Amino acid sequence: MSVTKECGGCEFFRKMAGRKTGTCHAAPPVPIMVGMGHNPVNNEPIPVILTYWPELGVNDFCGSFVPSRGTLSKIDLTKLADVNVEGQA
Repeated sequence: MSVTKECGGCEFFRKMAGRKTGTCHAAPPVPIMVGMGHNPVNNEPIPVILTYWPELGVNDFCGSFVPSRGTLSKIDLTKLADVNVEGQA
């Protein structure tokens, strides 16, 4: 079996229940300012910030792909090329 480098087979991908999408956890969550609030101590305005991980489809891909543990167990190791170690075939 060849490994396709799609999000659905990546260690960083977290599938969302009941959907064909999930979130990518290859990087920290992205902060987004969603409005303004007030500091409860001095009533000064403060930004309200939420964080999120990018939502992606299972067939999307990027350069941060790492095969998930489940994907690794499905790789046919006999299909891998011979590795030349220290000049030996």
